[in-house]
Amino acid sequence: MPPNTSASSKSPTTSQTATEVSPNDPTSTKPSEALPYLHPTIPLPSTASHTFTHIHTALILALLYSCFSATVADPISSLTQLLLPVALLQGLWCGVCLPSCRNGDHGSSGATETAGTPAARKKGATGKSAGASGGNVTASSTTITGKIVPTLLSLILSLTLSTPPLYILAVLHGAPLTTHHAHTGLLAAHLALLTTPPLFYIHGVSAARWRALVSLAAPFDAPRGAAVGAIVGGWVGAVPIPLDWDREWQKWPVTVLVGVYLGWAVGKVVGGTVAWGRIIKMC
Repeated sequence: MPPNTSASSKSPTTSQTATEVSPNDPTSTKPSEALPYLHPTIPLPSTASHTFTHIHTALILALLYSCFSATVADPISSLTQLLLPVALLQGLWCGVCLPSCRNGDHGSSGATETAGTPAARKKGATGKSAGASGGNVTASSTTITGKIVPTLLSLILSLTLSTPPLYILAVLHGAPLTTHHAHTGLLAAHLALLTTPPLFYIHGVSAARWRALVSLAAPFDAPRGAAVGAIVGGWVGAVPIPLDWDREWQKWPVTVLVGVYLGWAVGKVVGGTVAWGRIIKMC
C-alpha cells in the first residue's frame, strides 16, 4: 500500500496553512508540488471479474501466437487485422473487471487529495477504495450505458491521443525514421491499445491524475503494471533485431511487438499481485 508520509499543520485556524515536510521522508512533497493521491485499482468484486481477468491475459497472448506467422510474412496486414480483436478484449477487461471513472469524480474532488494529506492517509489506512482509483460503485456504473460509453471513449482516446506520442517514442528509441512508417504506426497503435484504455477508463482525462501516473507517483496495480511491462518489453524486444542471425522474424517490428505483448502480460500479473500498491522510488 502507499507509504506513510509525515505532514503537520502549524496553525489549523489560519486561512493559509503552512505545512512542515520532513526532509528525511522521500515521499513528502511541498503543497505547491503535490500530485493527486491515487489508490491502486481494486478489480470489481464479482465472480465474472475475477475469472475474466485471467482469461483475458491468456486470450491476448493466444491472439499473438495465432498471428505470429502471418505477422512475420506480412506485418502490415496482420497487425491491422489484429487491432479489432485486441480492442474488443481490452474493452471487455475494462467493462467487466475495472471500476469506471464515472463511479467517482476523478477530475475534481478526487484530484485534490494530495499525497501526504491527512485525508489521503485516512483513505489509504481504512482501505475505502472500492473505487481504488475508481470511487464507490454506483448504480449507474452497473448499467449498460455506464460501462459501454466509458469503454468506447477509452478506446477512442487511446487510438487518437496515445498512438502519436508512442510513435514518436518508438522513433526516438531507434525505429526507422524515413521508412516503415506503417509498421511503426501499427506498432504504436498496438502499444496504445494494450496500455492506455484501462487507464483512461479508470482515471478519465484528469491532467493531474495523468501527471501522477507518468511521474511514477502512482502505486502499481494491474493496469499500470501492464502499461509499464509493455513499454519495457518493447525495449527488450528490440535487442535481437541487429544480431546477425538472418532470421525472417528479426525484421521490424516483429520482435518489438512480441516483447510488448509478453511484457504487458508479465506486468499485468505482477502489478496485480506482488507489486500491487507499491510505488517506485527514484533515488
